[in-house]
Amino acid sequence: MSGVPIRVFIADDHAIVREGLAKLIEGSEGMRLVGQCGDGLQAMEDIKRAEPDVAVLDIGMPGLNGLDIWSKVTGKPDSPAIVMLTVSAEEHVIARALRNGASGYLLKESAYRELEEAIQAVARGELYLGKGISREVLAHLRSEVQLPVDTLTLREREVLQLVAG
Repeated sequence: MSGVPIRVFIADDHAIVREGLAKLIEGSEGMRLVGQCGDGLQAMEDIKRAEPDVAVLDIGMPGLNGLDIWSKVTGKPDSPAIVMLTVSAEEHVIARALRNGASGYLLKESAYRELEEAIQAVARGELYLGKGISREVLAHLRSEVQLPVDTLTLREREVLQLVAG
């Protein structure tokens, strides 16, 4: 690994999780925290401004969920790699996250060391699936089956999330 620290942004609506991860990242050699927030819409703006190498996102957040943030911040040459850090181990959710541009997927039950490994791997351009993630997800990725939520536009998903929220 080069001497340049990996710039990391954290978005999670649970303050204790977000702040705890921030402290751990600040204490990790080779990483530098460049921002954090607990709202999806704010995260989208903050990520653009902070220009992290890696964004660690929860799926369920107010404003805009982590699965939809990717479309606002990825796709450009300087886009951050995305690691989803969440409680959902459902294969279709994991497949959707990876299909939508996430480079890594990790369950919140993981140890911090595994998050460090995921951040380092995706910063190198690798795919990272955490322990406990079924490799059957790859079959979902190869399938052309679309879930009803996948047919909604980003704005329609935002409105649906606000109504449900």
